Amino acid sequence: MGRKISIAQTCRIGVDLWVAVALKAKLDVVQSAFDSFGAERKVLWNRNI
Repeated sequence: MGRKISIAQTCRIGVDLWVAVALKAKLDVVQSAFDSFGAERKVLWNRNI
């Protein structure tokens, strides 16, 4: 019985890690997209002026 609990805990830790990694990756993607969007807006803004 103790073995099942440890396996469940291991799976849970793995899922938590995966979620953390996925969230960080998503944040990085959003950040880079935001940065490139900001850069595009700056270029357009400079072109208008």
